[in-house]
Amino acid sequence: CIFGDIGDTDTLFQLRTNVAENTARKGIETKGEEPQGHGISCHQLLWGDETTRTFCKRHRLCATNKHVADCEDATNDEDDYKENSGIDLVLGSDLIYVPHVIEPLFQTVSVLLGQNESSNCILGETAARRKPIFLMAHSDRREGSSVTLDMVLEGAKAAGLETNIVREEPGEGIYIISCSYPQ
Repeated sequence: CIFGDIGDTDTLFQLRTNVAENTARKGIETKGEEPQGHGISCHQLLWGDETTRTFCKRHRLCATNKHVADCEDATNDEDDYKENSGIDLVLGSDLIYVPHVIEPLFQTVSVLLGQNESSNCILGETAARRKPIFLMAHSDRREGSSVTLDMVLEGAKAAGLETNIVREEPGEGIYIISCSYPQ
């Protein structure tokens, strides 16, 4: 599924249109309706702790029995959650332009990663269990941005996440950062 902090409905509409067009190119028949069976859907996710918890309930992202109680409003059937493997990977790019969005972003990431305590990641059932991660690209030198790399790393740390700079483009101020809960 594709989830995003899309602040306007025009962007969400375009994202849904792009998914429909790209799945149609793959030979998926939509018959003028929302494409079925491809496993891709687009939903608006507003950042913050409570809004993310509500989102997870609505979209049944409570993957562990510990979180089933949190999702009682969504369904009373625990088997629905046993089939859901939770969230293994959250990707983001061009997310932070101003300092006041750092806290709600990492509140959201913290909740999303917390929905899956023992992830199988994208390697499948036979793979060693891995913890879910958040990968984000950040640019220190983006025009108009007042957010530094240190501010991003501190925001993740304040949310209880460990960070690792996976890649840095020397001289460009572009970083790929992974965030996850400590082992």
